[in-house]
Amino acid sequence: MLGNLVKIHPILSIEDGELKVVAKKRGLKNVVEKIVQDLKIDGRKMLGLVYAGEEMKEIVLEIEEKLKDEHIERVDIVRLPPTLAVHSGPKMFGAGVFIL
Repeated sequence: MLGNLVKIHPILSIEDGELKVVAKKRGLKNVVEKIVQDLKIDGRKMLGLVYAGEEMKEIVLEIEEKLKDEHIERVDIVRLPPTLAVHSGPKMFGAGVFIL
């Protein structure tokens, strides 16, 4: 609850089948910067972006734009279906990179 008041957002990762908090950032701008930094990986890759609520579509499009010079061969942007989004809330978005 306190995190909501000061706009602290967790950045999560799935490692060895477990959900882990890898960072906490204040404000969406800092979250986007951290995600973009983490997704800058050498080599050919495919980018997957997902969002729950329509208001987060702009955020994933911003991530795509910031990564456009990173040798990405394919970008998939998907809105979560309501069945899954109900568990995360409308302000969830995610990004992943697949090395080709």
